[in-house]
Order: sequence, then structure tokens, then C-alpha cells
Amino acid sequence: MDGCNSQNERIAQLFREMFDVLYVYAKNALGDHSLAEDATQETFCIACAKSDECLQSDNPKGWLMKTLKNVVRNTKRQRAKLSMLAVISLNSDESELLATYDEISVDALYGDEAKKEDFQIFKLIAIEKHSMKDAAEAFGISIEACKKRVQRIKKHLKKKLSRE
Repeated sequence: MDGCNSQNERIAQLFREMFDVLYVYAKNALGDHSLAEDATQETFCIACAKSDECLQSDNPKGWLMKTLKNVVRNTKRQRAKLSMLAVISLNSDESELLATYDEISVDALYGDEAKKEDFQIFKLIAIEKHSMKDAAEAFGISIEACKKRVQRIKKHLKKKLSRE
């Protein structure tokens, strides 16, 4: 038990020493406060889960930086997937590849086309492939209201894409 407490204290010490440095790196790499904070916290979660590997490395601070770089890379990949606005359909059964963007935020491109909540519902369904029922439950609305909001945002996005 003593070794576990010692490891926890060493990880806590690394957190105090390195959080700000890692956060600044992540913020510069990702360009967003929330994403940077999440990436930095995820780095320390990984460090806790792999504390033996982290603490037994020759350079635990370097290990943290390398881990953060991997987390940032994965975050960029996830955002690129979200940024591929691939499915806007004329009806719920047909889908069409309309646009593909590399590492450009879908929110930045299309988020101003509708209410923020409507757009979040659309992303959940069209990009993250959740069901209408799941999206409705997540936003505390009826399935019919969810369908209507998705129809509305699709209409707005189709207009925008046709102009582009």
C-alpha cells in the first residue's frame, strides 16, 4: 500500500509541475481552451492508469509530453472525423457525400446556420451515428421534436452547401 501512495504522490507532484506546461502546448496545438484542458486531463488519466510505465521511465516529464502529443493527435483525428460533413440526405434512407473537410471544425463552418442545440442534435445523429431516440433522450425532447429539428438543420445546411 505504501508503494501505491508513493506513486500517487509522485503523479500528483508531476501534475503540479507539468499541468500548465502541457496545457499551453495543447492549447497551441488544438487552438481551443476546452479541448486543451480535456487533452491535458486525459494525459494525466493515462499517467495514472500507466503509473508504473510513467514513473519508471528515464524522463517522466518527457513521457507525459509524448503522451500529450499522442492525445492531441488523436483529438485532431476525432475532430477531422466530425469535420467530414458526409451525410445530408433528402430523406432518412438515402445519404449522399456532399463535402469533406480536413481538420476544419464543422461548428465553425456550419454552426451559425441554426440554433446551437439543433446543430448539436444533428451532429449527434448524422456524424456520430446515434439514433433519433438516443438524441432525443440526450437533449430531453420528444422523438418527434428531434426529427423536426434535424429536418430544419438539414434544410439550412443544404442551402449553404448549394451556395458553396
